[in-house]
Amino acid sequence: MASPFLGVTVDLGRYRFSSEGIRYLIDLAKPRPCGNATQRSRALNVAQCVCVSLRFFATGTYLHAVGDAECVGKNMVCGAICKVVAVLNILLNMFVTFPSFLPSQIHQCAGKKCRFQMTCDHQVMVTSVDAKWPGSVHDSCIFRESSLCRLFQQGRYDGILVGDRGYACMPFLMTPYGDPQSESEARFNRALNTCRVRIEMTFGVIKARWNCLRGLRVKPERGSQIITACVVLHNIATIRKERAPHVPLVADEVVDPITVDHPTGTAVRRAIANQFFGCFFLFHLVSLLEGCVCFFSFFRAGQVNALITQFI
Repeated sequence: MASPFLGVTVDLGRYRFSSEGIRYLIDLAKPRPCGNATQRSRALNVAQCVCVSLRFFATGTYLHAVGDAECVGKNMVCGAICKVVAVLNILLNMFVTFPSFLPSQIHQCAGKKCRFQMTCDHQVMVTSVDAKWPGSVHDSCIFRESSLCRLFQQGRYDGILVGDRGYACMPFLMTPYGDPQSESEARFNRALNTCRVRIEMTFGVIKARWNCLRGLRVKPERGSQIITACVVLHNIATIRKERAPHVPLVADEVVDPITVDHPTGTAVRRAIANQFFGCFFLFHLVSLLEGCVCFFSFFRAGQVNALITQFI
């Protein structure tokens, strides 16, 4: 029978959480319908459901293999995972918030082959996730149809997102120049790519921590719920400073842009490049700032509007 492992040291390779972290997850799940509502002696309690689910998320192996490792049947493993996934989806708005509650907020957006969109901050905390789209939908379409884009268009958020060339440049979404024509544009691209690498690192950490995401063998609807659950677990692990897997930095993927930049977005981008990257001294000053605290943190809505008026 699966064990809650209270009072003993837990192998982080199996569950990706320490024993204290597992207790914390158990406490989160207890007030919600996670355990089996039965008095039968072989029913899994909340602690066992959490451990079985963490084993599946961490390994990504078949359910019968998880059941053999935890000494339970395949059907019980499937039921436990479904219940824990449902609980974690309920906790989404508690642990995934936009804007981030961490300092130096920088949010970036990207899409992957399974077509889920995320934004993150500089500490690889996921700040929003949209995992409901099929694989045939392009990244830019997902963003245009997302509630995040609508809220930015309505002026609800004060800041700027960073994306790759797969997105159209907008006043609130900066993308790199496709063909830089000046040194200031080249510096802009270098700074933006340095900042944007955090979203790639976030994807890498999540997939390395939860190997089930490397190849889900479930229906798309269930896959969307599992992705959301893994994102919630990732943020909980980051907040609790659980040991994260090492993810080497990789080169940016070559993205073929199929969208047309918005005129207002290009004006804002040109204003930022000219004002902050027009001379070497300013660029060198910005590059000395902490790691991935991007130059966009200098901007607020009033400054962006002023730049639009100046350069259009």
